[in-house]
Amino acid sequence: MTRGEIHKFGAIATLLVYVLLIAGLTVFAGCSGTRQIARSTAEVRGLAESSLERFNLIADQSPLVSETAKKGAAEQSQIVSLTDKIQTVLPTVEDKIPEWMRLAMVIGSAILGIVILVLLWQTGIGPLIKAMMNRITFMIPKAKKSEAKLMRRALEDGDSEKVREAVAFKRASDSTFDAAWKAEKTQRVAINRADVT
Repeated sequence: MTRGEIHKFGAIATLLVYVLLIAGLTVFAGCSGTRQIARSTAEVRGLAESSLERFNLIADQSPLVSETAKKGAAEQSQIVSLTDKIQTVLPTVEDKIPEWMRLAMVIGSAILGIVILVLLWQTGIGPLIKAMMNRITFMIPKAKKSEAKLMRRALEDGDSEKVREAVAFKRASDSTFDAAWKAEKTQRVAINRADVT
């Protein structure tokens, strides 16, 4: 593996880590609303029960403020009963995912899928999968089939006109092959000129 490939792989791995962090923050930042309500209600109930005990203690020990303490105890009892009602009704409440979060999840999933595909391709598994798919006859593109057929006929017949026709077809259908053909032709011309001089 060359230094450039290692650097490229490191950049892709870093991108994947960032995507996973963003996805994790998105999931954990959007905690369930019903869970938050249940947690807050439990805390309010605990505080109200604690205050109720204090108000009752104050009412018992201090006759001067007992009337006010009894009112405070009544209010705390009312808070406790209201938290009971919230806890009773809470299971019927459903969380609604905000549209922005749903969109963020879809975009995050798409980015994660693309990153996984790029990593698979960069690790060499992509060409392996492509080679396996090319073994299945119906998965080979029609242009490649006709190209192979033309090349095979040209080789079997040994006819130079058919070979030229096959090369012309290959150059027209594959720009990379055409560029390589031109480079080879230029190099051969340069070698022939060097031999002549």
